[in-house]
Amino acid sequence: MAEVGVGHVVGLDGLADVSEGSGLRFIPLEPRLECGLDIVWKKSGLFSPAAEVFFKRIRERFGASS
Repeated sequence: MAEVGVGHVVGLDGLADVSEGSGLRFIPLEPRLECGLDIVWKKSGLFSPAAEVFFKRIRERFGASS
């Protein structure tokens, strides 16, 4: 919806493609807001290809252990 000008997205920095040509841009909130975040999943779970990519990127970005 944001890409076609119908709304706005509020999200965490680095999770969306905001590269040139994506149609999106990141604008930090002022004053800066911070919060903690925990991501939990079953180690033995089977995940969709999209979930696998998500977990891979989380590990790359934040250095989470397997």
